[in-house]
Amino acid sequence: YRLSHFVAATPTTRAQIDLRSRDADGIWSRERFWMTETEGELRISDQEQVELGLRLSAMLVLGVQMVQTRVGGQAPKQRQALLDFADGMEALGTGDAETALDLLGNIGPELLPPALEGPRLLSVAALDVEYGDAESALVRLGRAEQMGSTAPVLHYLRAAALSYLGRPEEARGSAKRYLEMVGPDVDGYVLVAKAEWRLGRKAEALAAATAGTKDDPKSGEALGWLALALPKERKQEATLRLGRIEPREQEFDLLCDILSDEGAPEVLLRFATAWKLIEPKSPDGPFRLGAALKGLGKLEEAEAAYAEGLRLATDPDLLPYYQE
Repeated sequence: YRLSHFVAATPTTRAQIDLRSRDADGIWSRERFWMTETEGELRISDQEQVELGLRLSAMLVLGVQMVQTRVGGQAPKQRQALLDFADGMEALGTGDAETALDLLGNIGPELLPPALEGPRLLSVAALDVEYGDAESALVRLGRAEQMGSTAPVLHYLRAAALSYLGRPEEARGSAKRYLEMVGPDVDGYVLVAKAEWRLGRKAEALAAATAGTKDDPKSGEALGWLALALPKERKQEATLRLGRIEPREQEFDLLCDILSDEGAPEVLLRFATAWKLIEPKSPDGPFRLGAALKGLGKLEEAEAAYAEGLRLATDPDLLPYYQE
């Protein structure tokens, strides 16, 4: 866990504290606590899972509603909506995106109390972004905002959706608003770096990517944008950071995808060559090397690299991917 952000007293809240944790897959999660003073002691007055925009107070509403459901105090459609919301949020928490979207996406907006409808809209918008339906995500985020949602994740998701739609200026604004609300955050910095790069603002992209790698040296995405934004004479600085990324294979893929998508085969060549030294038995190095060489027009060398990758590809589930 890391204490990442602290906001001092306001008229209604004595303090606001953010804690972040990073799991074994390299995914950050953030919890926000609101503290009030009671009888000379600081106590938690509310808590939010920032990625879901879901507050403890909203879950208490759900608990009350579920109790009423059990004693027959809700109409049948409302009862089913509450059950679907609870099951959908549980599926989202366990990474079952398909089930979560099926349950949460089909709840009528009039069937949930506002304290739950806001988090539902944010959760479905997050799934929309994941599945590439950015337009739908923006519509849901607009509805959540109209309902009064102040969740930081609203601005993060809006930035991600706008970025997907090729609207970097707007994406940059939303990502910066997210960072203003949560403090240092590698995912926010990555979105800013991406937007600045696509706007041709290399110095600003470098500043955002540098902040991202400082916040999380293990992030392959932050390293990818750093490698792009660094001037040619400093590219080696990014390559030397490659050994820090974790989990290695997952973050290496994210890094290489950025370099490939942004049309930087010469930078990809550096990282693929370094990866072969770090992970000599991994097929990813030769395959990424092949892609870089192909992008540079060196087709015979690319073919040899791909052949080496096929020799190292022992996972039967991944072999068709490598063969293609």
